[in-house]
Amino acid sequence: MKYIKKYNESIDFKYPSSSVEVAHICIKLGINKYAINKDYSINVIGNVDIHNDKYIKELGRLPIKIHEVRGDFNVYSCGLTTLEGCPKIVGRYFNVRDNKLTNLDLNEATQTVLT
Repeated sequence: MKYIKKYNESIDFKYPSSSVEVAHICIKLGINKYAINKDYSINVIGNVDIHNDKYIKELGRLPIKIHEVRGDFNVYSCGLTTLEGCPKIVGRYFNVRDNKLTNLDLNEATQTVLT
């Protein structure tokens, strides 16, 4: 019997390690208003709305670490299998419906939702 890897397990994934890489990913995901932190995570001024994104579906995770979103965080139907990279702080609504999450580990998930 052969073991067949899931598609997203075969990708050698690393988070961005420069501001240029962060900016490129933000453009790709349609995130426009943000500040880059020293650890190359981002703080988003406004909302994050990502739906049915092919890039995220290939990875099974967010390609960038988001520390804070001051508005809503909506990432749905993207094939997320982990909450790794999701914001630690969300200003309003946190929505990750219709994904393929296998773990709701609070170490990976949003810790604070402000209303």
